[in-house]
Amino acid sequence: MSEKTRTQNQDDWKRTQIRIPLPFYEEIVEFAEQKNVSINHAMLELMDRGIHSVEECENKAITGVQIKHLELLNEYKDLQNRTLKYQDDLLESKKELIRLYNLLNQHNINY
Repeated sequence: MSEKTRTQNQDDWKRTQIRIPLPFYEEIVEFAEQKNVSINHAMLELMDRGIHSVEECENKAITGVQIKHLELLNEYKDLQNRTLKYQDDLLESKKELIRLYNLLNQHNINY
């Protein structure tokens, strides 16, 4: 309810009737008195705050999921790099074994 001076006709509004617990009503009345606004305005402002608060929480949850996703993606990339390094090391070890085997064969050394 950030716009305090809003020109609207009755066609822009939906009239409804709700039942609310007395403690909520008393809190709304107190809020309206503190803000020096009508009960209707107070209810609209509080609903607006609540709706945006929920949206903000949902956005934070999404952001949290995105952060976790990026962390897992980075872990996966790290694991991938370590696996490639291990495969490279293994290949180099195999090459060294073949070289030694060939060297032994050249000198007719039985093992």
